[in-house]
Amino acid sequence: MNDQNLEVSNVNQFDKDKWQIRLNSMNGVSYELFDDGNLREVGIDTKGEVKYYYLGQAMIVDKIIINLSTNERRYGLSIVTADLSVVYHEFSGSVFNKNKLVEITSRYGGLVRSSEVERVINLLQTSLKIASVEYVTSNYGWLDVKGLDHPVFIGDKSYLTSPEMVINSDQRLNLRSKGSIVEVNSILKSLKDNIPVMTVVVASISSLVFPLLVREGLMSIEGLLLSIQGASSTGKSTAAKLATSLIGNANGTMGSLKSSWGSTEQAQIMKLSSLSGITLLFDELGTRNNSSSLGNFAFTLADGHDRARGDANGHLRPSASWSGVMVISTSEDSILSMLPSKDGTLVRVLELSGSFARSGSEAEHIGQVISKNYGHAIPALMNVIEEHGYDTFLAGISDTFLKFKQSVIHKLSTSPLNERLAANLALILVGAELTGNIFDVEVDVNSISNYLISQLQEQLLGHQDDKVAREKITQFILKSHANIGVIKYKPIVPAQPIGYILSDKRLSKETQTFEIAILSSVLKAELKRHGINNTNTILSKWEANGFLIRNEGDRRQVRKTIDGQRDNFYVLRLDRELLMYMPMIATFLGSPNTLDMDNSGSILTLQGSKYSGMNSDLMEAANE
Repeated sequence: MNDQNLEVSNVNQFDKDKWQIRLNSMNGVSYELFDDGNLREVGIDTKGEVKYYYLGQAMIVDKIIINLSTNERRYGLSIVTADLSVVYHEFSGSVFNKNKLVEITSRYGGLVRSSEVERVINLLQTSLKIASVEYVTSNYGWLDVKGLDHPVFIGDKSYLTSPEMVINSDQRLNLRSKGSIVEVNSILKSLKDNIPVMTVVVASISSLVFPLLVREGLMSIEGLLLSIQGASSTGKSTAAKLATSLIGNANGTMGSLKSSWGSTEQAQIMKLSSLSGITLLFDELGTRNNSSSLGNFAFTLADGHDRARGDANGHLRPSASWSGVMVISTSEDSILSMLPSKDGTLVRVLELSGSFARSGSEAEHIGQVISKNYGHAIPALMNVIEEHGYDTFLAGISDTFLKFKQSVIHKLSTSPLNERLAANLALILVGAELTGNIFDVEVDVNSISNYLISQLQEQLLGHQDDKVAREKITQFILKSHANIGVIKYKPIVPAQPIGYILSDKRLSKETQTFEIAILSSVLKAELKRHGINNTNTILSKWEANGFLIRNEGDRRQVRKTIDGQRDNFYVLRLDRELLMYMPMIATFLGSPNTLDMDNSGSILTLQGSKYSGMNSDLMEAANE
């Protein structure tokens, strides 16, 4: 901030006695203050005689302001003016510069004798010893402060320390309590048997201790994307807003914790910046959201920092960072169906589905209450921590976390993936315990645990279905490749076609994939034959990971009239190395250096291929 642009922070009347007391408390140098506000330093010359140095109008550093976000220091300077007013301004370290000091003080009504500027600077530096210290930050949530043996929590004020010690200089979020906690308790009591809703509620509360468990090494991710999935009018948005409103304003007004998925990726990242233990709501994820950017967001959220970016001069700018942030998302479609089927996705995204409202009138009532009553979880939890002491509280939630994690692992079976998934569920179950402590509601922790585990098991099953379905369809294509025709100037139509090569473009050495259009009826029938009935979910996942290609009109199916027959097709992108199993198609596409055959056209070897270790089913399919 430029010193020249600072305004007067406050103006008070000069009180000589109070000023003299403060000057006397500075050890090492004696000062005398006059009724007109002028100051002189009392010293001893080389002859041992008393000597006076007239400094000009009195001034002192009242406050040291330390920005915890930038480590910048500023100094609150009080100056006695000629009309005996005391003006207060905040300056950077330039106030201790000889030339700058004269300029600053004269601009605000003070007067420094030019011959004694060095002594005035010494006075200001000495006054730092008695100045109060104030911390400012643009962070929200948990924050380390020098001199304290535990972190503080920054909401609308600072908790676990004196409220005046840390001031939030940021206006991004409204975490102030509004209305009555009694109204909130009443709503929660009415919903205590609605397990899906209460699960969302306790997940939001768990965000408040999320960073503490990260600090203890119990959580391996810095953020979790909680997707609330359900059809229209199932109450998902109401449940999400209720849960978020416990932390702060979720009404979509100034400082709201609620955002839209429609904002830019960078805007979403900036919303996360400098948060530690806060819940955010990203409402209404649409089916048109880019799966790539959605996946990037989920992984970036879990990483706890944005990727490094350069400025116009080619220098790296400081990247945004956060810790322990719970982002609640609502969507009519499964968010997992929009993301690649990777173990890492399941660790970073948890999806809850079901009916979240028993009636429209109930949802409307909840909306009315939370619009006027919000932000009560933070002060209530801080009261609990202050009552027990930070160290005791931290030990308690850590033990509770480990207990829940072990219980979940026992039900899921032990594996590296399940260990990480169990940690996510244990975090939310810690939130369930806390919710019962800070609100007047009986939380059914056991039912919430069972609901979470059942939801996770469904996701694990769908995760496996995707992989199995892709392998089964690949096997089917290899086994039936003689029934794949070609669409070109004159179509090549097999007797019983299952699909077609849609282009006669010949493959180059650089081409890594080729495309086959499979009749939609054939593909669905083949999946059903293997007991895979969640076709839409499978197709969505294939689309997300690039196995299924949308047509130019952004539709999932392609319509083609071939040999007088109009049909729908799904276009699949296959790895070129699979052509080793399909010599007829490889010959047509002119794929160079992909096959090693004997004179009869049989495949002799798969040396050097990543499919050389492929299971026997594919080998058998290729040889049929």
